[in-house]
Amino acid sequence: AVGGLSMGGFPDTQTYGIPQFLYYVLSHEIGVTNPDDMWGRPDGPLWPANNPTTLMQSLKNQGISLYMSAGTGLNGAYDAPLGFGGLSAEFVGAILEVVANYSSQSFNISAVNRGLPVTLDLLNPGIHSWPYWNIQMKQSWPQIAAAIGA
Repeated sequence: AVGGLSMGGFPDTQTYGIPQFLYYVLSHEIGVTNPDDMWGRPDGPLWPANNPTTLMQSLKNQGISLYMSAGTGLNGAYDAPLGFGGLSAEFVGAILEVVANYSSQSFNISAVNRGLPVTLDLLNPGIHSWPYWNIQMKQSWPQIAAAIGA
């Protein structure tokens, strides 16, 4: 088996609005010089061709062991609170994680419908940042280690 891991990722890059959102984040929030270098324009053919959801049958055929996590985007233990509604003051990280959670849910629905097992952890508070990925790496390690024979 092969191990697959998504922590705050966007495993369904074709979910409604995701291509445009990722393109915007690449070009305006992260400061990538040319976001077309990834897969071209969001309406181009390379976006669906590289979408993990589109490639799901291949993942299933490989017997891949998938572990996916994403936070809720709400204020977590490592975030600066905004002061109301459980929101984080880290707007970009919060929005990124909300969208990652949405994309992960979409991927999981497709996986369930196609019989591809996924270990899913999408209910924890927290934004798109390293402290949460560190926690998820520790939680996912037994499954990933078993999958890669470590």
